[in-house]
Amino acid sequence: MGGYEIISTCCLGVRVGDFWLFPSSDQKSAIYRPDSSGNHSSSPESAADQKSAIYRPDGVYLNLWKQSRIASASNIAMDDNGIPMVRVGDTTIRNPVTIAQYGLQEYSYYLVERTDESLRNAIRSANWLVENQDMQTGKWYYGFDFAVAGMDVTLKAPWSSAMAQGQAMSLLTRVYRVTKDRRYLDAALRAMHPLHESVSDGGLTADFFGHPFYEEYPTSPPSYTLNGFMFTLIGLYDLPAVAPASGASKLFEDGINTLTFALPFYDMGNTSAYHLGHLSRPPRKIHSSPDYHLEHITLLRALSSITGDPIITFYRDLWSSYVENR
Repeated sequence: MGGYEIISTCCLGVRVGDFWLFPSSDQKSAIYRPDSSGNHSSSPESAADQKSAIYRPDGVYLNLWKQSRIASASNIAMDDNGIPMVRVGDTTIRNPVTIAQYGLQEYSYYLVERTDESLRNAIRSANWLVENQDMQTGKWYYGFDFAVAGMDVTLKAPWSSAMAQGQAMSLLTRVYRVTKDRRYLDAALRAMHPLHESVSDGGLTADFFGHPFYEEYPTSPPSYTLNGFMFTLIGLYDLPAVAPASGASKLFEDGINTLTFALPFYDMGNTSAYHLGHLSRPPRKIHSSPDYHLEHITLLRALSSITGDPIITFYRDLWSSYVENR
């Protein structure tokens, strides 16, 4: 197949901070190599598919508007202010990512259906983010302990997540566009702060072979969770569209360089890994799921449309082929 070759990575061992990453002995990775014909993708999407995947910082958010309504999910309870809470056993918790995603979904409904109620719902979520952001750090904190699947690590409250920072940026910038209320833009700008700091210094960025990796879960050793990293990149792309001098473009560009370097580590030959805990905290099984694999493809489609990067496009198409060939 043009555009890539399969190589064994069993002999690779690379140091990341105080830890070494060694791929498992049977792991094969698809590594992007431009071929002589100039073909860069394994199964190019149709023109219609490519058009539908174009991402805009003022548009619908990914494919959230096509998914089931978050507010109607069985594990969601809406509080008196119209903010979603997650049911866990007999209690409910506030999850900043859930709140941001609800707002982004409602904003997308507003664009598609032009319903004022959906816009009001998005603004309510943005208001919660403004009112509950830590003004000193720019973070949104989780008020509960969380066991990171596949890592044997539990994050103790209060903890924060680069995914929350990124998805909050995406919602806050959209609401700012509509309302012109500076509070939303200021909160989005503050959300960048922990991405400038390492996890060891209280921030949300880990080192990945000399590249910055924005951590959904700030664990030690790093988990390198892929979907949360890419959601953060989307937020960092959305912010400069309304704040060109914010410095977010540099964080985005650095992150894209990390992504193109890192993607081979997540390729399992028939699916993608959710995180790299099997490498940073061995021995343990590769943590993956069909749902997260599809989410990875959705995010790669968006980032491919933004950057046109041939490596991102290559893995978008390769990982799509894993689904098509099942």
